Amino acid sequence: MRSMQANKILAIFPGAQGETNAAFFKLANDEKGHFLTLEDLYDRNVRSEMWAPYKDILAKEGLPDIDELVQDTHKELLARIRGVATKREVLEMALMLEKEAFTLFGDASAKMTNPDLKKVFDFLAGFERNHVVLIEKELAAL
Repeated sequence: MRSMQANKILAIFPGAQGETNAAFFKLANDEKGHFLTLEDLYDRNVRSEMWAPYKDILAKEGLPDIDELVQDTHKELLARIRGVATKREVLEMALMLEKEAFTLFGDASAKMTNPDLKKVFDFLAGFERNHVVLIEKELAAL
């Protein structure tokens, strides 16, 4: 059964075939697993009140204003990917995003003092590293 992420990828890039198609499915299913891992972490920590509520954090003085940059960036990438014409362009965009995710999770791991949380981010960074390798192989095969 295809994940929702895999269906979205194929809708955006229906020309994906063979091994490239399989690579997209693997990446999409891994991303679903990442979401579930982070959701579980959130449920165990935030819902258990181990972390401060969001509204309390935002009420502190001296914090930068957080805009909708992440959402805008996501929309921009979706618009860009609809305009790409080749497998290479799709894979290059995917590679850029996977490298960003690897850096994000690696940096988060480095900041963790809780060993259990560090393990989660190390695990996610490892997946992203594998995604980078997979996409680089796909690009080399073109």
